[in-house]
Amino acid sequence: MMAVAWKQYFAVVKPKKHVQTLEIRFIVADVETELRITDIMLQDGAFLTGYVPTSKEMLKREPGIVYRHFNAVVRGNAIVAVPNRAAVDQDDITKRVTGGLDYTIRPLQDLPAGALRLNHLYKTRTFKLNKELKAGDELYFSASKRQVEINGVPTTDWEGFYHTIPAGFGRYEIEMIDPATEDEFNPEVAKPIGAAYVLFEVDTWLKGLGGERL
Repeated sequence: MMAVAWKQYFAVVKPKKHVQTLEIRFIVADVETELRITDIMLQDGAFLTGYVPTSKEMLKREPGIVYRHFNAVVRGNAIVAVPNRAAVDQDDITKRVTGGLDYTIRPLQDLPAGALRLNHLYKTRTFKLNKELKAGDELYFSASKRQVEINGVPTTDWEGFYHTIPAGFGRYEIEMIDPATEDEFNPEVAKPIGAAYVLFEVDTWLKGLGGERL
């Protein structure tokens, strides 16, 4: 198969030059070939863009960040609201954006495989642990690090999605049910079991320069 040579050309539009219109011409001469122009992308900021917008200026870390964490004790099933905002007198209240949510869960009783589920509001982005937990075990389910661990050891015995938390607050459902009583056509009959300590940690982000321009 013949190799195809691709070239990328970059140009910078500087706002201080007060650009009002932009005209691009492609001049091809003295060649016998098939020429394809795939796409033209324009984006504010100092970074090169490509097939998708570069996100380096979209977000920024909160200066002097203190990670927010919240504790709960859950028995059976519970719905928990987790804040993702600064105090109302702080400037970043309108600049906060969606971040990752990390869980640390320690059950007080043994939980069989498939008993522990974590859901976003309306049971979306469900996480299900397909491994048993003993009383006192520590499950670490981290969106910010893309890790799932039991007692510090990575595990792949799970299915579902990492969790995010929107600006303001997020609402989450924690379920501990007996899988033997589960009915997919009547989920309300599943028997709640067990209790657990739950630590929520919020991975906070603010709008960057590019985010402010959107």
